[in-house]
Amino acid sequence: MHWSGGYLGLPFVALGRDRVGLDCYGLVRLVLADERGIALPSLTEAYASMEERAEIAAALSGISAQSPWTPVARGGEQPFDIAMFSVFGRPLHLGIVVQPGLMLHVSDGHDSRIEDYRGAVWSRRLIAIYRHEALCPSS
Repeated sequence: MHWSGGYLGLPFVALGRDRVGLDCYGLVRLVLADERGIALPSLTEAYASMEERAEIAAALSGISAQSPWTPVARGGEQPFDIAMFSVFGRPLHLGIVVQPGLMLHVSDGHDSRIEDYRGAVWSRRLIAIYRHEALCPSS
């Protein structure tokens, strides 16, 4: 079975950080910890509810602004890279690349699932793709 199968159908829970329920960042955090041993901060202190869009955007923008994340050119993405999307004009959603073109993600009202991020719904919202330094080959 593909690694992503173990994460399908997990329920959305705002600020959730485990299999009982999670938000998009919680899913990314869980997958990277379980599958690659990468510990990400919880960010639960960064926002109190899903309505705090500015705070969520600021927390997620930290991914693009600092190490250990490196931007990846579109077309160069690999499994476990992070795709960042604009919602309401802000960076508010993350998915984890399963294979180029497909992401695992969870969103309000939907359990975790795999979707095509190159399709009509997500492609126009894609801001960037990032790779954690632990996934980069040594120089």
